[in-house]
Amino acid sequence: MSWRTKEDLGLEQVALVHEQLKVEDYWSVDLPRGFMWWAEEFAQKIWADLGMFQNAQNFFRLHAETELLRGRGRAQNFDLALAEEMRDARLSAVCYDSDRDMFILHTSVYLSGDNMEWLPRIFLTACAMQVDEAHVIGHHLAKSLHAVPAASGHPDHGLRSEPAPILGAIEKSFKPYGQQPSRWIGVPEWKETDWAMERQASSFESDHQTHLRAFFPWPLGGEAVRLDVTTDTPHPVLGHGLNMVLQIPMNMSPEKCAHTAMALNNLERKEWLRCQMMGSWGFDDGKLQYECFVPNVAFHEGVLMNLALSMSIRAQWVADQFAMWFQAAKH
Repeated sequence: MSWRTKEDLGLEQVALVHEQLKVEDYWSVDLPRGFMWWAEEFAQKIWADLGMFQNAQNFFRLHAETELLRGRGRAQNFDLALAEEMRDARLSAVCYDSDRDMFILHTSVYLSGDNMEWLPRIFLTACAMQVDEAHVIGHHLAKSLHAVPAASGHPDHGLRSEPAPILGAIEKSFKPYGQQPSRWIGVPEWKETDWAMERQASSFESDHQTHLRAFFPWPLGGEAVRLDVTTDTPHPVLGHGLNMVLQIPMNMSPEKCAHTAMALNNLERKEWLRCQMMGSWGFDDGKLQYECFVPNVAFHEGVLMNLALSMSIRAQWVADQFAMWFQAAKH
C-alpha cells in the first residue's frame, strides 16, 4: 500500500512528514508504506508499520532511519568510539543493521488516536533533526573512526548537486529556540506527571516546576533504576529544552557499556515495546543510561508526561532484559 493513499492513520503521518520536510519526488523513491529520500548524500527512510489493534484502538509504529556508516566487516570495533562520539543524545539512537552491515540513526514512535495532539510534532522534529545530524556528523565520524560513510545517490538521478533546504535546520531553526529558557518550566503538566509517577515508580520526588526524580525496581540487587527529568540541563548544541536520563545501577567498563548500549538500541528498534524510541542508550561515568533531549522547538502539551511514562515502561523492560541475560548466563 502506498503512503500516498493516506488510507490509515500511519500513512497520513508519513504523508505529513513528506510534506513538512519538503521532500521532492525527483529525489525520493516510494516504498511500501513509506519512502526513501536524499537530502544530500545520506539516505533517509520514513515509513509506518501496519496497525496493531490493542486496548480497543489501532497503534501504528512510525519509523525514521538515516544511513550513517558502513561496517565493512568491522562493526564490532566501532561500538566504543561511536558511543563516545554520540554522547548527548537528541531524539535518535545509533543502531547497527546487520542485514546491511551498516550503522544508522533510528527513531520510532507509536501513534494512536489518543496521542495525535502531541506526537506528530515531536516525530517531525526528530525526522528533521536526524537527517540534518547525519549530514553534519557522517563524514566527521567516518574520519575519526577510520570508517566508510554510508553516502549514496538516488538510483536514477545520482548525487544531488544542491542540498535540500531542511539541511541546516538545527543551526537555523532549532538552536535559536534553545537560547530561551526551557518551555517546560512551570507548566501545569508537571502535576499530571507526578500523578503518573505515583502509579509507575517505587518512589519519586519532584518540585512540580522544573525537575523530577523517580526510582524503579532493579532485579539484580543494589540501587534502583533512576529517572531524572530536568529543565535546567541545556544540550551542548540545542540549548534549553527537556532532558530525560534513565540510569542503570551497574558499574561497567566503557567497552562493556558501549557494547550493551548498542545491543539495547538494536533490541528497541526491532521489538514492539509501546514506549517511544526517542533518544539513545549510551553511558556516562561507567553507568549505562538512556538519554532523551527534546528541544524547545518541539514543545507541546503531552510531551512531558507521555515521555516520562515511556521511560517508566523502558525501566521495566530493561530490568526484565538484564534478568533474562543473567539467568541465561547462569545456565
